Amino acid sequence: MKAPKSVIKFLLKLFFSIGIVYWLVDQGKLDLDIFIQSLQNPWRWVVAISFLIVAISIGGIRLQILLKSFDHEVLEIKKSIAITWIGSFFNIVLPGTVTGDGIKFFYIKDQIPSAKKTHIVSMLLIDRILGLISLFLIMGVLSLYYYNDLAHRSENLKNLIIFNSFILGSLLIAGIFILYPSTLKTYLWSKILQYSAKFKIQDIIKNLPPTDNSPRAILKILFWAFISQIFIISSFNILITPYLTADISLGHLYTFVPIGFFLISIPISPQGIGVGHLSFDFLFSLFGQNKGASLFNFFLFSNIAANLLGVFPYLFYAKKHREEHSVKENI
Repeated sequence: MKAPKSVIKFLLKLFFSIGIVYWLVDQGKLDLDIFIQSLQNPWRWVVAISFLIVAISIGGIRLQILLKSFDHEVLEIKKSIAITWIGSFFNIVLPGTVTGDGIKFFYIKDQIPSAKKTHIVSMLLIDRILGLISLFLIMGVLSLYYYNDLAHRSENLKNLIIFNSFILGSLLIAGIFILYPSTLKTYLWSKILQYSAKFKIQDIIKNLPPTDNSPRAILKILFWAFISQIFIISSFNILITPYLTADISLGHLYTFVPIGFFLISIPISPQGIGVGHLSFDFLFSLFGQNKGASLFNFFLFSNIAANLLGVFPYLFYAKKHREEHSVKENI
């Protein structure tokens, strides 16, 4: 009996991650010393995880905005937050980077039976894209703000700031192009629809809300995505601050942590293990900070802890769903 492709892919990713972790440990770049030491001050962990819970909850607000932009029934905020948190929970307990989105798809469809499947997929896609854009926008703006402070430290840091500024400029130009109607925009959109048919995603692309009519919705989602990223990076800062030996402020983190977050979002390792350690080791080294891989453990474990708390809304939802099903059967 052949193993499913998904299992084989997961195992390959796992072995890949283990290989990177082993190399980092062998090179003396990764250990659990400071992580174990940090457990002596649990209040930092409580505050950090609380910040992550706020960030997850903001995802519920973004879901409400997306539902409204697609002219669907808007869920109660507590239901939106519960669905978002349940999705985050399954991102941890099941292999695969889009597992959580698949679970959210199921719950949204369950709560709003009239919602088209392509609409739900489009909403989840938009939320991911705008979340990523918000990261890069924050990174670009803070890079410009700290240019004079960081550019003189090293040539590598100067190149990083220039790269971040280029990303910011590109996003702003793209944003103006997308949000404002033009003949060129109409032409390119028709080409995107044409090529999307080849990949059998035309229905998803076609069902994206027209930006001419929904710039306010896009800006609202970006605003809440900004707030969410601020809480996430601030949570990371709370945990690592006592162990920083280089001059790295909270503002400085915004100039490079988004790159690390982007890299761990690429589905080549479970939860970014290995890839995240290697990425953050390099990024922190640009600031003269050793053992950036060990610092990444703080984000990894706090993120896992916050997402695992999604088991409570999942169990509550499952219980309520069983009760509603039982009532229907009795009727």
